[in-house]
Amino acid sequence: MYSIKLVKTEAQRYRTAPKLGFVRDGDGWRVVTKPWYNGENDWEVFFELETDAQKPTLPEVRIVAPGVKVARAITGKTDVPFTQQGDETTFRLAPDQSVGPMIRIGYSSPRGGPPISLDHNWEMRRNGEYLSVPWPAKQVAAVPNYLLAAQEVFRVMGDMGPGQPKKFEGDIVLMSSEVAASRGHADFPQHVHIMHYQFETNAVGERVYSSRLVPHFYMDDDGLIVRNNFAVLAGHGKSALLGLNDVCRFEDTFGQHMLDLVITKVGLELRRPVGRVYSLRPDPDLGASHAVWGYQGDNPICRVEAHDDPAHGVFSYQLDTIKGGKLWKPFVTVTATIHSPPRCWASFRNHRHRENP
Repeated sequence: MYSIKLVKTEAQRYRTAPKLGFVRDGDGWRVVTKPWYNGENDWEVFFELETDAQKPTLPEVRIVAPGVKVARAITGKTDVPFTQQGDETTFRLAPDQSVGPMIRIGYSSPRGGPPISLDHNWEMRRNGEYLSVPWPAKQVAAVPNYLLAAQEVFRVMGDMGPGQPKKFEGDIVLMSSEVAASRGHADFPQHVHIMHYQFETNAVGERVYSSRLVPHFYMDDDGLIVRNNFAVLAGHGKSALLGLNDVCRFEDTFGQHMLDLVITKVGLELRRPVGRVYSLRPDPDLGASHAVWGYQGDNPICRVEAHDDPAHGVFSYQLDTIKGGKLWKPFVTVTATIHSPPRCWASFRNHRHRENP
């Protein structure tokens, strides 16, 4: 499957629905007609194309889109040459099967802790079920706060990876949720993933999941975590719908107990087998959309406040570490260029670690 799109010179909509046809080498190719795979937003018109061929010749396509000038043509994340004559734009696909609508990057903090698959959710790209509800601004803003606070809390634990020391196999994996419904992915409503992945090599040499434990921590309208759709896709445990005070247990394939995740009235608790209890709690005054605090027992250990502006290509957060009830420096401020509108690729650029006495 290949994602392709046209980027407009200005934010506007076409007069009639854009149509795609094949000019050359289109044998065996087709437009995916499933819901959400093709569409238009203020800046883009996009299609998903597919073929059953193992080594296909990439086709030349023509998109008829009345009334709007084209600034760029893109396959996956790759710009390609194009020609526009009147309402017709013609270009050949590039060998890039990246998912086009999604803005997802992998972020690893230089301080440590599990990496985060971080989605930058541009309201303009909302698709799928997100088209039928008011924009969940507080939930969208809360997700990176939870994930970055979790990253720091796992770092403080000291034995949860990535790398050693670790008393279990596999890794804790942090991931947000997208609103673009890329290739039909219904990531709805907004939620936080704190997962366990473990891999093995099968008989034919493929790397496959031996454990894939996937909680989906859903929030209320204010960003407070209220329920967990726990999916056991591989490994130990049973899939379940979990609510207040229900235990979500993480074990690796050898039965080694690493973590329990429990929704409580104050937040999400991360309970260690040795009896230590950590938690992620919304800011007590302004809620999780503004900031999330990390706790060990009843003692705060960090506070994270993130700001994401996909429309202007800037993501930043501030991490404050707390010891003895007081802010402890150094603190971390991160500024990241994720794309330049209306670009579609994503990458962190500036990472600053500022130290104050």
